[in-house]
Amino acid sequence: MPHTFPLRILVAEDDRVSAIYLCKLLEKNGHLPKHAKNGNQVLKALENEYFDIVLMDIQMPEVDGLEATRRIRNSEDVFSSIPIIGVSANQDPPARDICKDSGMNYFIPKPISMSLFEEALWQIRNKSAFAGPHSH
Repeated sequence: MPHTFPLRILVAEDDRVSAIYLCKLLEKNGHLPKHAKNGNQVLKALENEYFDIVLMDIQMPEVDGLEATRRIRNSEDVFSSIPIIGVSANQDPPARDICKDSGMNYFIPKPISMSLFEEALWQIRNKSAFAGPHSH
């Protein structure tokens, strides 16, 4: 993952209010977010643009975040190793496990704060293994 700032972040979120909140939060902190409403839009965006990281909601219509992540990881495209942070309102340990099993690099619960996001970036940059809150 490049250590450049600002980061180009693909925000995969089907809930309009959550997407607006997250994009504004990222912009306020100097990043360049772009919104995708579902996994199909994520895959199309990755084929057409460069992103440093994906914030991937687990539950979305059409293609959910878990399936989109599996497709990304199984692709032959240059974006197949992009860091992916799973996002969900479900904070149970199984949510972290299903994110890991799908190929995500990290998991953070909603509501997302910049401190959790920054911790996720640090963990991804400094560890090769899956990480998430309470999984140290």
